[in-house]
Amino acid sequence: MDSNTKRIERAPETPKLLPEVPLTPALEVNKGLSETEREQLRSEVLSSISQQERMPSASAVIPAAVIPAISAKSEIRQKIENVLEEDLKDAYFKMEPELQAKFKHEGEQTAEKIEDLFSRGKATAHKIFKLVLAWLKLIPGMNKLFIKQEAKIKADRIMGIKK
Repeated sequence: MDSNTKRIERAPETPKLLPEVPLTPALEVNKGLSETEREQLRSEVLSSISQQERMPSASAVIPAAVIPAISAKSEIRQKIENVLEEDLKDAYFKMEPELQAKFKHEGEQTAEKIEDLFSRGKATAHKIFKLVLAWLKLIPGMNKLFIKQEAKIKADRIMGIKK
């Protein structure tokens, strides 16, 4: 090979998974059928398509045994959530619906983080206080001193759960 000649490499051929079948127009396939047979075949095909559309995909089906495991919360997390929601019903119901959803979601996330701290043995009053304070700051129009005081009370009560 001299320097002017370039070597051409070919991409490896991909294996064919299905044999190639020539597509024939629907009229040729149904050529020997009578009009009633064609109509019956058409209705069968349409009904099978509609059944497939109504059936959920395999990835969307969750076994019934898994559902309780997903939705079940540990006893510790339930206790944490109960402490977090105490004395906040009035403030919660005064919020806009979008903010209520965000507040609830963040509260669940906070409880999950606190439970994780407990399980890893890393829970300190200061870490829990910071998590609760960040969550309580989502409440609009609340006095900052009140929020800090409420976060301190909730952090102390949550630390009592650990013991």
